[in-house]
Amino acid sequence: MKKYILCIVFICVYLASGAQQKYERESGIHSEEAPDTAVSYIAQLFGPDARVRWYREESLEGIRIEAKTKQVKGTYSVKFDTDGRLLDIELTQKAEEIPSQASGAINAHLAATYDRYKIRKIQVQWTGAPDVLYQLIRGKPTEDAYTVRYEVEHSGRLHGNTKPYETLFDSQGKPIETKEIVPRSMNHLIY
Repeated sequence: MKKYILCIVFICVYLASGAQQKYERESGIHSEEAPDTAVSYIAQLFGPDARVRWYREESLEGIRIEAKTKQVKGTYSVKFDTDGRLLDIELTQKAEEIPSQASGAINAHLAATYDRYKIRKIQVQWTGAPDVLYQLIRGKPTEDAYTVRYEVEHSGRLHGNTKPYETLFDSQGKPIETKEIVPRSMNHLIY
């Protein structure tokens, strides 16, 4: 009976810890393999001549379709579900491009959480209705509601152990959630 209870406790702890991890595996696909609504939205958003790379992304949350393209403002990642519904749009940013209030709050949180940290990548993330995000990305004024968040990939050292993390912050720089990035398994031997 003790082993049975211990096993259940172990499984519960394992499942709970899995909710705080991030694992993604991307594989390139052709635009013909992406949903038609997603391909059409990307063509409208960036123009028919934009160089777009399509990916199938497997994660702990499920399967997503992602379009990536480099534009003047930076690299855009536009994420869809497998039916072609828009989930979010992300734009890679430099630290100095983030509003100072949010940037200060992000750095203060990371400094208070870790002994040491290093920011690897920052993306501004927009969620909302497809037509609202279209207007936003195209630089047109919009009065409709949308959500702004910051996705920060960073390393953090705690008690001498450094790990990679991804923290999602709201528009003011307040943390929403932090996930440990699970490294992809190696497909080859290293000598």
